[in-house]
Amino acid sequence: MNSIRTMTTIGDDYLSTENCRPIGDSRGFLDEPARGLISGDRGASSVAEIDSATECRRENAFLIQQTLKYAEDMARVYEEERMRRKALETANHELKAEVLARKEAEAALREIQQDLEKRVSERTNALTAANRRLQLEISQREQTEEQITNSLREKEVLLSEVHHRVKNNLQIISSLLALQCERVTDETVRGALMDSQGRIRSMALIHEQLYQSGNLSKIDFSRHVDGLAQALLKTHADRAASVVVKTSVDQVFLPVGMALPCSLIINELLTNCLKHAFPADQRGEVRIDFHKGENNRFSLVVSDSGRGLPKDLDWRGAQSLGLRLVVNLAEMQLRGKLEVSRSEGTTFKIEFYNRGQD
Repeated sequence: MNSIRTMTTIGDDYLSTENCRPIGDSRGFLDEPARGLISGDRGASSVAEIDSATECRRENAFLIQQTLKYAEDMARVYEEERMRRKALETANHELKAEVLARKEAEAALREIQQDLEKRVSERTNALTAANRRLQLEISQREQTEEQITNSLREKEVLLSEVHHRVKNNLQIISSLLALQCERVTDETVRGALMDSQGRIRSMALIHEQLYQSGNLSKIDFSRHVDGLAQALLKTHADRAASVVVKTSVDQVFLPVGMALPCSLIINELLTNCLKHAFPADQRGEVRIDFHKGENNRFSLVVSDSGRGLPKDLDWRGAQSLGLRLVVNLAEMQLRGKLEVSRSEGTTFKIEFYNRGQD
């Protein structure tokens, strides 16, 4: 705007020249031939006027050029100003559109934020309720677990007491048999009573170990076999000096349903070895091997270096209570396979599987 005012001022100065005649005056446009026709009475003043008109015409021509140039400059400035205004209007329109878009975006964001806050509030309330339910369920489970633990502890105490009482009752029966043996004079009856006493002692030993151990459902069979062998050697003290009993038992824990028949089998076979395998003072050896193989397969071997079973003895059909017990316990109770070898003494081998007995 300042440049327009400056140019306007300059144009006014050009058009306000006082020394020039008007452009439309005919006297200002006399040519040289006309000037020569002017005669005497005008004289020098007429020539001067003609010269002055010519000069004025030149000045007017110059002023016209300046005016045209000024008009061009003004047109250019006006066009630039118009373009600038148009650019400003476009920028202003774009700015308004951007402001409007931002306002719409802010409104959309506010709606999204409100919706998000609503969802967060609902989710928080749901999680709070779920947390309360979970805490209540945990509390109930803890109470239930405590009740189960107390009940289990009571049952363990009761079961331990049962094993203890069974062991005591078996010991009482064993003591009664021992007293009866002292009053019996018939050696056959006396031997039968002593055999029964040994069987009862082997069962009592299992219940005693269960009562003393922390596990009331399984027994350390290696420890049991050692204790059973020592007890039988003490019972047959007359043979303990000449017969050596060796054991090789894996460190396994057997359930009572497997440990009891295995213990009775070992008791019968070891008792037979001590009583019949070594006549007089013959020295010898008895081995007890118990090993666990693959797929829960167990192997029980009782062997001796004595004189062995008679060749004509049918050990399956024998009338001896001990052999009948061994066959029935091995094949019916343990559901195993029993083999007997008579070379270099006698060897009883029983193979069976742990079928999940309790």
